[in-house]
Amino acid sequence: FLGVSPDELLDRYNASLESDSLRELEQAKKAGYISREFDLGKLKKEGFISSDRDFDTIEERVTKFFDLSSVYEFGATGQEIPMFSRTEREYANKMLRFWVVSALRQIRTIGNPNPFDRELLKSIIPRLRKLTRDEDKGLLRAARALYSAGVTVVVQGYLTGTQIRGATFLVDNQPAIVLTDYKKRYDTIWFALLHELYHVLKDLDRIEKLKYHITGEEQDLFVSQMSEEDADEFASEFLLPEEKFDYIRKFIDVPEVVRDHAEKWNVHPSIIYGRYAFENDEYGKYEKHRPSVDTATEALRVHPWDKESIAAATESLKE
Repeated sequence: FLGVSPDELLDRYNASLESDSLRELEQAKKAGYISREFDLGKLKKEGFISSDRDFDTIEERVTKFFDLSSVYEFGATGQEIPMFSRTEREYANKMLRFWVVSALRQIRTIGNPNPFDRELLKSIIPRLRKLTRDEDKGLLRAARALYSAGVTVVVQGYLTGTQIRGATFLVDNQPAIVLTDYKKRYDTIWFALLHELYHVLKDLDRIEKLKYHITGEEQDLFVSQMSEEDADEFASEFLLPEEKFDYIRKFIDVPEVVRDHAEKWNVHPSIIYGRYAFENDEYGKYEKHRPSVDTATEALRVHPWDKESIAAATESLKE
């Protein structure tokens, strides 16, 4: 009708505006973008931002944290993640997106120099059960061994609004596993590690197309494509074979017997109690036998939300 393109019309309109008006338009645009991309209320609760209304400060916090030249690059960062399609999710869980992008940046910052060696990984896995008995350093020792096979393992803090237990990424043709302290239980983090290792061994071709797989999120669009039940069975059978569990379950209320057999089988007693509690829905009764995961994950855990940047948060982990 006007005989000009929309861009030309906007350019003419903007040219007629005072600099203060242009600044206000840009601020409004930026505030709208930030509100769409981030759950500001939950990020404030996590301590990542101090105010959910000061958009200039929020922009500065986000760009420094993710090492971005502009806050608008956060959306571009997520473009390689097919899960976040506007048509299918409408960014329904912004905290999940934030957790995934943080994990992805963390993996890239670490930059494992070892190429992925599937055969070496297969030789390492059988030795992991024994490491469960070392509450202090076992998980770290496992992560170092897996790192040598080109598999990066880190523990990223739980975020409000998510239910992630673990995730497997494929970054530059290298698998990476990110675990969370979601339940704060020693046995569950080992179960999550073995669960994700199954995906590394069996589902890497599918993860290559999807870029990553998350365990524990009910809204995971791709969970039906992944062999979740097989991964659970693999983790259970590896940590405590069925015939051994059938035997020890009869003595579950005799701590001395459980402890002695756990030592004999080279597995931590909490693995036995955890499986029994899960299958019989008796979590409270055996909670005292399931230590916190904090000591085990101390060297691997990155809770970056109070750090200035991903790089600062992962510095000690890289070392």
